[in-house]
Amino acid sequence: MTARGGRIVVTVVVASLLFVALVLVWTAPADIAWRFFRGRLEGWQVEGLSGSLWQGSAERAFIYGVPLGRVQWTVSRAAFFTGISRGHIEVAGRGIDAGLDFERHGNEAQLSGIRLSMPARWLAGGLALPGLTPRGLVVAKLPEMRLVDGYLRSASGSLEWTDAGVQGVAEGSVGDIVAEFERTDPGSSTVVLRVADRGARVGVAGSVRFDGPAFELDVVLSPRGANLQIFEVLRLIGQRLPNGDTRLTVRGRIEPMF
Repeated sequence: MTARGGRIVVTVVVASLLFVALVLVWTAPADIAWRFFRGRLEGWQVEGLSGSLWQGSAERAFIYGVPLGRVQWTVSRAAFFTGISRGHIEVAGRGIDAGLDFERHGNEAQLSGIRLSMPARWLAGGLALPGLTPRGLVVAKLPEMRLVDGYLRSASGSLEWTDAGVQGVAEGSVGDIVAEFERTDPGSSTVVLRVADRGARVGVAGSVRFDGPAFELDVVLSPRGANLQIFEVLRLIGQRLPNGDTRLTVRGRIEPMF
């Protein structure tokens, strides 16, 4: 075989391998695609995969061991082959109903059209209330959210915790609490979620600050009217202030989200 003939054979073999690889990616079943991408999705586990990389579902999904329910997704082929992950995700089950559009390029992810409805008990880990479980319903509508390295960098929109309260070693009902994201200062890594009540039986005023993996909740709770049950709950979970109010401060760390 001549040198020219050898080069032609090599070219044909390489072209054939590239074609096969392209076909495999184009038609990749969800379980095969997961084996390839799971290293990039830290903290996620899935079971019961079906469909493909581009349109599929998982009967059960977990984030850092917390079960979320059924997840469905669609991913843009055209965007994928330009180095961008773009698509839509729906989550349903275990009381959660959520959906969002996403676009990820490198270490930055842009989430949009976020809707979320979930039982308030999912807040238990973040609020760290010993012996107490949050109750009520949390509903979020967030037009946009930007993540860098999986951590919150900016967001807009609001969350509402309806019929907020706690149960456990003590029980109490607060009312409705709302929170809105403030505009993020250019160049700042801190994102602020401002918290207030909506005519609740307990006054709520404060904020949640996110800075990379760190977060800090700092709110002042003020009982309104004669409500000894609420007063007892507040005594358990915070620092009593001279005026009778209670200050609740929680600091912690969060894992990368996406």
